[in-house]
Amino acid sequence: MAMPLCSPLATDLGRWLLPIVIGLELSGLAPAAHAEATAQPEPADQFSPDSAMSREAWKERVQQARERAERARRDAAAQPREMPSPPPSPEERATDRILSDETLQSGDVIVTSKGSFVFRGRTDAGQLILQPLSPRP
Repeated sequence: MAMPLCSPLATDLGRWLLPIVIGLELSGLAPAAHAEATAQPEPADQFSPDSAMSREAWKERVQQARERAERARRDAAAQPREMPSPPPSPEERATDRILSDETLQSGDVIVTSKGSFVFRGRTDAGQLILQPLSPRP
């Protein structure tokens, strides 16, 4: 015996299921269609201000930009390039450190790259008073 193509249950199910499916589809499409309509920018918003200018005005702006770039290049080339000074040697750092030492007392012997000295005190301006040590004969 062949089965009927449409049973009474399938027909009843189709009667109440079809409107629900159609309703869901339509409710899902309506917000999407509304979103597309509101998401599209106005024709004036699609273009930047540069695209609305004439070809001659655009060429003039490009030429001005080239001239500014050329002036900046010439200005940079005219500036002398300063080579960074080499870092101070350990001896120079040690000399600077000892000459700025606030704990020096009169009679202290200081040995620098320029020779040996006896510390005698400080001037009112804070400069060191150093007496060169004469080498032994």
